[in-house]
This record gives sequence, C-alpha cells and structure tokens, in this order.
Amino acid sequence: MPPTRPLWYGARMSPAAHKLEREIRMLPAREMIELHEHLIASIHEAEEELGLSPEWQAEIKRRIEDIDTGRVKGIPVEETSRKIKKRLT
Repeated sequence: MPPTRPLWYGARMSPAAHKLEREIRMLPAREMIELHEHLIASIHEAEEELGLSPEWQAEIKRRIEDIDTGRVKGIPVEETSRKIKKRLT
C-alpha cells in the first residue's frame, strides 16, 4: 500500500515537476540523497523568489552551517527508513 500524503501534497507543483518526482523516485536511494542535498543547498539562491521571511532565511542558513561545520550530524537514510517502518508496523 503506498504511503498516504496530505491533501495539499504537490498541489503547487506543475505537471513537469510531478513527472520529475516520479523519475527521481526510480533512482537508487544514494542518488536521490545526493540530488536532494544539491537541491536543498540551492534554496539559498532562490530565497527572494520564494518570498521567505528574514527569519526563515536565517534559519535555513543556520541549519546549512550546522551541517557543513559538523555541529549537527545527519542520520543515514537506512536508519531513518528503518525507524519509520518500525513505527508504522
């Protein structure tokens, strides 16, 4: 059974973005993670376009710096997936 998503999920995405998402989901997990990291890192380049408040801009910058400097350690996708599956069963 596919995971349920909120009603608003993808509501603002164009048909092209939906198509890209389907194609991305077919990639190996490691490639999806690498792509995700590149996209997240590029958010700061689009902050004005997104209309993010100064507070959100500062929060995004802080989180990126925390990861880049090693103050925060990421959780491997395998561990996260295992925890999610355990909670759902």
